[in-house]
Amino acid sequence: DSYYTGAFFDPEPSEEKAARIKLGFYPSDQLSLVITGWYTKSAATASLVNNNTKPSALGSLLFIAAAPDDYKTFNDFDTASEQRHKLVYGTLEWKLPLMDLKLIGSGQSNRDGGALDFDGSSMPYAAFKSTHQFTRQQTAELQLISNEGSWLADELEWVAGLYYYHSKAGFDPAQLRAAPGAVATGAALLGVEIPAGLQRIIDSLPISNTPLAEQGATLNFTGILGTKSASAYAQGTYGFTDWLDLTLGGRYQREERFLVESTTSLLDPTGGADDITLIPFQLDAAVANNFSPKAVLSFNLDPGLIYASYSVGYKSGTYNIVNIYTVPNYIRPEEVTAYELGSKLDLLDGLLRLNGAVFYNDIKDLQSGFVSLLTGGAISFITVPSARTLGAEFDALVSPMPELNPGLAITANAAYVDATYTDFPNGAGYDKATGIFRNNLDLTDNKIVRTPEWSGSLGLSQGLELSQGSLEVAVDGYYNAGFF
Repeated sequence: DSYYTGAFFDPEPSEEKAARIKLGFYPSDQLSLVITGWYTKSAATASLVNNNTKPSALGSLLFIAAAPDDYKTFNDFDTASEQRHKLVYGTLEWKLPLMDLKLIGSGQSNRDGGALDFDGSSMPYAAFKSTHQFTRQQTAELQLISNEGSWLADELEWVAGLYYYHSKAGFDPAQLRAAPGAVATGAALLGVEIPAGLQRIIDSLPISNTPLAEQGATLNFTGILGTKSASAYAQGTYGFTDWLDLTLGGRYQREERFLVESTTSLLDPTGGADDITLIPFQLDAAVANNFSPKAVLSFNLDPGLIYASYSVGYKSGTYNIVNIYTVPNYIRPEEVTAYELGSKLDLLDGLLRLNGAVFYNDIKDLQSGFVSLLTGGAISFITVPSARTLGAEFDALVSPMPELNPGLAITANAAYVDATYTDFPNGAGYDKATGIFRNNLDLTDNKIVRTPEWSGSLGLSQGLELSQGSLEVAVDGYYNAGFF
């Protein structure tokens, strides 16, 4: 059953059906093929229920009141969603004298639909409906992996490979319904009756598919993004001695992002099959190339491992495929240069396991985002020119009574993160003074969202051996200092 109760409808219960089949073929000790098929279908009200506990300044002007802060929703229509997921993947492994060869391939499709009451109230101001949000993708990978017969097998472990990815994803289409019956709703809220003369004037106007009409205006927007990506990678670890290892690796990637379809249209007010195309956007494409290196120096000492690492991380660029009235813009790839110094230690004859690290990340073209009505409620990505995070973290596992009570364990972890936008001159967000959305806010030196400065947890667990198996009882607590 749903956690929510509805003031105007009964939320749909959650239901999921799934099936999987797995086939393994083993012609010899050196050759194997495993193929898996997977299908799921789910339906639920889920998180699309919008409990509006803090209406915006504009919402307050539109007579939207705050909902009680509980699991009761005042949405004016059902927000149930449905999802179907199909996946087939296979792995072929062949153990050769000088290396192991592995082929991995997959194909999957995902389709879901749902609705969202934007205003989160009983007022029919704005709603979103996704009738066909889909993903179709295929992947292929070739891996070459060292084994005991490889060159320098006693000192060197390595892996190399090629990877290919192709996908199409997006909305085909989604709908934005704006203010059905706005005049009648506003008059009812104000407690006034529309004069007969004014009503005749309204009825005579060509407003059959505008917010003034009973059904409001419904925009259909289609945004489909295509991706083709190919990469090559290699990584190896060489042991100079029993206590010193060096890992070097790198990955080169070429990726193309392209718009397959991007249009905004108006639902035909006459009920016809064809929409009225308002904006056919130009189909743009972008190509990005990237090389990401990695280096790790590891010292395997008596109490454990101490390491220093340098790596470059890469997040693909993308397009804002749902803009409704503005041109879909390209979002540049994000690149992170990461430095870390850490340890993984076993102390006090195994009574204490202690892991810790200090780190610094330099971020270029950080991909951030916001949700806006003018993008149909989908996330719009924006680029932050530069940001950085630095901090420290640790986690510990203590066995205080290994002889008397070996099942007793205490766990703890803590982290400090200083995360800041170092250059963010044209940020998008809501002005604190007015509550109005703006595109030109200077957010330089602000804290990065969803990143608490301090966080940690403490836990206690007890394992018990029973005649028919084992039982673990645990309690834990988590804390963070808050975040934006």
